[in-house]
Amino acid sequence: MNIEELFTGVGMVIDDKIFDEKKSDRISRIVDALEEKNIPLLKYVDIPDKNVIKHCLNLNFILLDWELVALTDESGYPVSGMDLLKEKNKNRIISFIKEVIKQSFIPIFIFSNLNENDINKILESQRIIKSENNRPIFVKSKSELISGDKSLIFEKIEEWVNNMSSVYVLKKWDNSFNKAKSDLFRTFTDSAPHWPRVLMETAELDSANHSDEIAEVLSQNILSRMQPVTFEKEQIYKDTKSYSREETLLMLKHQRFTENIDKNSSYTGDFYDKKGKCFINIRPACDCFGRDGENKIYLIRCEAFKPDSEYNKTYGSLIERNNEALVGPLYKNKFYRFYFKDIIIENYDEYKEYKRGRILMPFITHITERYGAYIQRQALPRLPEKIIFEKVKTLKIEEYITEIEEAIEKPKKK
Repeated sequence: MNIEELFTGVGMVIDDKIFDEKKSDRISRIVDALEEKNIPLLKYVDIPDKNVIKHCLNLNFILLDWELVALTDESGYPVSGMDLLKEKNKNRIISFIKEVIKQSFIPIFIFSNLNENDINKILESQRIIKSENNRPIFVKSKSELISGDKSLIFEKIEEWVNNMSSVYVLKKWDNSFNKAKSDLFRTFTDSAPHWPRVLMETAELDSANHSDEIAEVLSQNILSRMQPVTFEKEQIYKDTKSYSREETLLMLKHQRFTENIDKNSSYTGDFYDKKGKCFINIRPACDCFGRDGENKIYLIRCEAFKPDSEYNKTYGSLIERNNEALVGPLYKNKFYRFYFKDIIIENYDEYKEYKRGRILMPFITHITERYGAYIQRQALPRLPEKIIFEKVKTLKIEEYITEIEEAIEKPKKK
C-alpha cells in the first residue's frame, strides 16, 4: 500500500499555530511534511462556520488541533477563566466533528499536544466513537509524529489505516470513482455537450421520471468504467479486529436494504409495513412512474421467519420452495419469506406513508426472477408409483396397523 498515493486530494488543517512565523509548535513540521508531498492544504486558525462543511465533502482529510484557544498570555501565565475557555473550546470542536461525520465519511486526524487517551475518552463520552473506534477518526499526540527533525506522519497514518480497513477501502474506492466520473463526463460532453437534454426528452417521451433515468445512466456508466477496483487482500487482513454477530447482521442488512428512500415515487422492491403486515412492490420499474394520473403498486405479502431451519450449510444459502423467496436480513434486521400465491393491487398514494425502505439489487432481482418463474410455471402430470418401483403394495388401514405393531414387537422377542 502506498499511503501517499492513497491519500490524494486537498486537505484541511485547523490549528491556531498554523501561521506562527516562529514555528514554535510541532504543527509547522507536520504541515511542511504534507506540503513536501505536494498535498494542497486549506488552512484555518479556528473552527470554520458549519456552513463551510457542505463545501468540503470531497476533502482528502481534515487535520484538527484539540486546543484552538490561547490558554496562556504572552508571559506564559494562565489567562483568566481558563477552565471556561477549555470547556467552550471542547464543545465547539465536538460540535464541528459531529457535523462533519453527519454529512460525510472524511478521515479526521486529531493531532494535539494533549494526551490522546484523554481525547478518546471525551469522544467516547460524546458517542462520537465507540471503545473500538468505529469512525475514521485518528487521534495522536504531536510528539509521536515528530522524531528529531523528521516527521513520522505518513508512517503513523499507515499504522492506523492497517487497523481500519474501511478507510483503506474508502480511499481506494474514492480514487477510482473520481477517475471514472471525470472520464464519463469528459466522454459524454465531448460527444454531445447537451447530452442531459437528450436523456430528459427521451424519458419524458416514455412518460418516465427523468431524474431516475439520468441517475441510472450515470450510475451504470461510472460503475462500468471503475472495473476492476483492486483491493489488496493482504492489506485488508492487516485489520485483525474481531467483529460480532450483531455487527455482521447489521452490515449485511445495509448491503440488502436501504431506508434512504423518496416517498414521492414508487419503485420495485419498496418495502411496506402497514400496521404489522408487510409487503413489497413487485411491479416492474418501467411501470412504477404512474401514467394517466394513476400509480398502482403490485404487492406480495412477506413475513419474518427464523432462518436456522432453512439454512443450507454446504452452500451458505437458504432453502426455498418454488412458491416463495427467502431473503435477509432486511427491515428490522430480520429474514423474510415472500409469498407468491397472491398479489394485491393498490394505489401508491394510499400506501406511501407505510413505506419503510427498499430492497437493493441483486436481492430484489432474485425475488422478481423467482416470482416470474412462479407465475409461468407449468405443472407436470403425476408419475404412477408402479413405473418407479417394481412392487407397489397397497394396504388397508387394518393391515398397515398390524405391520407397525409387528415391527415394534420384533426387538422385544430378541
